[in-house]
Amino acid sequence: MHLNNKYLAIILNRNLGKICDELREQLLSKGIFDVIVVDSSTDHLLQSKFVTIGAIDQNALEHGYRINRGFNLGLSYALENYEFDWIFCFPVDTEIINLDLEAFDVDSKQFPKIMAYSLPEKNDPYLPLIKNKVGLVWNILEGPILLKYELVYNYKIDEVVSLFDDENFRAFLSFKELAFRIYSANFALGIYNKFLVAEKEELLLTYSELMKTESFSLNKKLLISEGEKWLFKKYGIFDRWAFETAIRLLYEEFVKVNPEYKSIEI
Repeated sequence: MHLNNKYLAIILNRNLGKICDELREQLLSKGIFDVIVVDSSTDHLLQSKFVTIGAIDQNALEHGYRINRGFNLGLSYALENYEFDWIFCFPVDTEIINLDLEAFDVDSKQFPKIMAYSLPEKNDPYLPLIKNKVGLVWNILEGPILLKYELVYNYKIDEVVSLFDDENFRAFLSFKELAFRIYSANFALGIYNKFLVAEKEELLLTYSELMKTESFSLNKKLLISEGEKWLFKKYGIFDRWAFETAIRLLYEEFVKVNPEYKSIEI
């Protein structure tokens, strides 16, 4: 397989080492040249066999990294140790259905202002609206994502990447905030129909005790209650709808300023 771009990946694991290593092998087989494993497992027997970054403090051992802090750690390591064009960030509960990097090599060149791509699931409402492989989006959910090197580098300060907010522990509206940051800088966020994933939601439902995290229902409640406090503390906004309205307006302004992207607007 010949790829013009260099693709790297991060997997965020907690106590599901075997599943993590299976995902790692699958990614390597797709043309990704290396995989960074950020692992906050509570027992070395439950770790990945390929840990790059382990739990570095008691809080990580007790509660895990979650995607914001975990992805930031992986991105910081990537900038320090690799040369790459794009980097995937995957929670360990990701199932890869399609990851056509050869096609992406070609199609992504048409839209250089797109700094990140959401990886859709098969029931993603955006998919049937995509007219020509790539769609321009802003309202995406937390999960697997592909980031361009330039975006990651722009959020590097003193060797540490802060693309995601470490203070937002459960990643409430985390990818909405990513969209806010991207469109504020006159760049864009995309979705690509030759990438397709699925969330292994049963892992959290079945293995929450093994993963030493809260139950699925409790995690949902804490996500909202803790997240709303974070949103107000950081932005002075009481509800998510006001924040999302601001992002939508930035998205619409981007299309006005960059009319060559109008054809992929969703």
